[in-house]
Amino acid sequence: MCSHRSLSSRNCRAFLLCTVIIVLAALPLLAQYSDTGTVTGHVYCVDTQKPARFANVRLQPVDAQGGRFGGRGGFATTGSDGFFRMTGVSPGDYYADVMMPGYVQPLRGMSRDLQNLSAADRDRIAAQLTRISVAANQAANVQVMIYRGATISGTVSFDDGAPAAGVSIQAFVLATSSTGTQTAGTTQQQSFAGFAQTDDRGQFRVTGLADGTYVVFAVPHSIFPVYYGNTIERSKAKKLDIHAGDEVPGTDIQVPAAGMHSVSGVVVSQQDGHALSRASLQLRLSSGDTGTISATTGSDGTFTFNAVPDGKFTVQLSNAYDPSTRVGYTSAGQPLEVNGTDVSDLVVNAAPQN
Repeated sequence: MCSHRSLSSRNCRAFLLCTVIIVLAALPLLAQYSDTGTVTGHVYCVDTQKPARFANVRLQPVDAQGGRFGGRGGFATTGSDGFFRMTGVSPGDYYADVMMPGYVQPLRGMSRDLQNLSAADRDRIAAQLTRISVAANQAANVQVMIYRGATISGTVSFDDGAPAAGVSIQAFVLATSSTGTQTAGTTQQQSFAGFAQTDDRGQFRVTGLADGTYVVFAVPHSIFPVYYGNTIERSKAKKLDIHAGDEVPGTDIQVPAAGMHSVSGVVVSQQDGHALSRASLQLRLSSGDTGTISATTGSDGTFTFNAVPDGKFTVQLSNAYDPSTRVGYTSAGQPLEVNGTDVSDLVVNAAPQN
């Protein structure tokens, strides 16, 4: 290879040296790869006893000490026979997390330690998961079963009967305490469970839901989220108790259009009253519910919230900046009550940040 016809003696030595360096650099990677395992298996649908075709399978690491799941593991897509194969998987214990439309994905939206869930919730999740132990230089073969979930369906319309098309729908499952009682439900005590979007007729279907108690809400553009039960207050939302495989139709939501008001004003510096052209604001419910709508100021510091219902709110300044002085501003929150009419002269005072 390194004859006088192709390379000089010096070039040949350089070539061989580069080859040795590359091989030595690759040795740690080759050693690391040799310490991994392989996972193969099939995924089947419990309800049909047929293969789960073209489903996504990922391995979610399990911390045996705390039961915590998350992080990154292997990933594969099943074939037409439901078969999958993963190579280069680090040794450890994993859950097989399968994503297929209409079927329960027990770990979806879950970010808490399993030990903090109620015994019933832990048992429900464990019963629907396949646990896999991967050892170095060995192959693990598993059979994974997935379960058809419940479906919540309905129609979102405005209060004049017009369909609300292209509206996001979200379903959250309420957590239960370690004693098995349902919690009141703050944001941290709910887990995302499903998502859909209304079609041109305002209709939607949220599928693949596991057993549990759910709240469902629509997120129209520039309007407060509206919960099933036709309320913008989460604490007043109707709850749905469902079981995997149920079909729950008639979850209709009406978005208010009549009787809405605009709220407009200006953001100014508390020091000298000059308008702030770069500010972001949120209008929040004073009751503490999580619904918000947002607005930003124009070049003259003015802003407008559209479609605000009657009620008590807090105007919160989340980010404000004066480019001329390069000073950031903040606000502690300003109370606002809307009662039967538009608000057009709201002044939000912002204090410079220390």
